[in-house]
Amino acid sequence: MAVEVAVTHHEKWNGTGYPKGLRGKEIPVSGRVVAVADVYDALRAKRVYKLAFAHNEACRLIRESSESHFDRRIEEAFIRIEKNSISSANNWPNASNQYLQSKWELNPSDLIRPEKWTVVGINTDVRR
Repeated sequence: MAVEVAVTHHEKWNGTGYPKGLRGKEIPVSGRVVAVADVYDALRAKRVYKLAFAHNEACRLIRESSESHFDRRIEEAFIRIEKNSISSANNWPNASNQYLQSKWELNPSDLIRPEKWTVVGINTDVRR
């Protein structure tokens, strides 16, 4: 699965991603999920060439990219989970210095059904 994610998380739902230009359901679910997480992380992180986006702004940009960059079902699941469990990220003074660890309840048969995804616990005191 690690190779699958590494190779496919930059693919885009509309086929304009890389490295293979996969589109839609040609992209494995694991790559689609990590694509949303990767973009969220990139938006929230401060870089030498940009400031970190606020949590709400990052979520807005992800919603706007649904169906071009992301699978709408994955994006909707991300937003639903975010509203229920990660909204406290706005209160973090420097998101790039905070680490979030969640315990996911996900039945393997539900992997292709994001509406079934839930977060059952959050621990914000995690060190790398």
